[in-house]
Amino acid sequence: MTYDTAGDQPIYPEGLRLLESVLKKLCGEAEIQLISYNAEQIAAELIKLFQSGMEDETVLLVIMRARLRKRPVLAVG
Repeated sequence: MTYDTAGDQPIYPEGLRLLESVLKKLCGEAEIQLISYNAEQIAAELIKLFQSGMEDETVLLVIMRARLRKRPVLAVG
């Protein structure tokens, strides 16, 4: 099977564990509940970065921390 774009690439268990670890760290630092719209948005961005070739935990954390500092946290409910 061939993949046309980076977004088509499967994420294997090792990658999922890495993404989960990064997501938990980011949400913990920002006091965002893991089951929330904000966490879902962070997870989506992490997946895009990962599938574009950024597979290093430190790199993902640095990029996402910078993005989170620039973005207002959405209050829901």
